[in-house]
Amino acid sequence: MNAVPGLGLRLYFLLVSKHEIIPDWEGVEVADVPSALVAAREVLAVLREDPGLDLSGWALRAVDSSCSIVFSLDLDGSVH
Repeated sequence: MNAVPGLGLRLYFLLVSKHEIIPDWEGVEVADVPSALVAAREVLAVLREDPGLDLSGWALRAVDSSCSIVFSLDLDGSVH
């Protein structure tokens, strides 16, 4: 993974379904992968509270600057 000493790691969070990808062109700097995973789970917990939002069939995929998948979260709760 591409980390700059002292700056952590830049990850890009893509929303992915079978038919669509919503890209993250900016990404965010994170201290490390475990802290990024915790933050992603916290955001997803808030999204899941919205009864009008249908998240089935979607995943949040974290990739590094080389487009390697760091982790993927199905929006129904499972981690890959």
